[in-house]
Amino acid sequence: MVHLRNFKGLPRRNVPVNIKYVAEKIAAVKNTDVEAVEQAALRNTRQFFNL
Repeated sequence: MVHLRNFKGLPRRNVPVNIKYVAEKIAAVKNTDVEAVEQAALRNTRQFFNL
C-alpha cells in the first residue's frame, strides 16, 4: 500500500492537488499509462454517481 507520506516533498494530507501523483503511482504499479488510469477513474466516477 502506498501512502502520501512516501512521496517526498508533498504534504501528508490527502488533498485533490495530489491526484496526479497518485495516478502516476497507480499506473506504475499496474504497468500501464497515466491516461488509462485517468480514463478508468473518470468512467468509475460517472458510473458511481450515475452521471
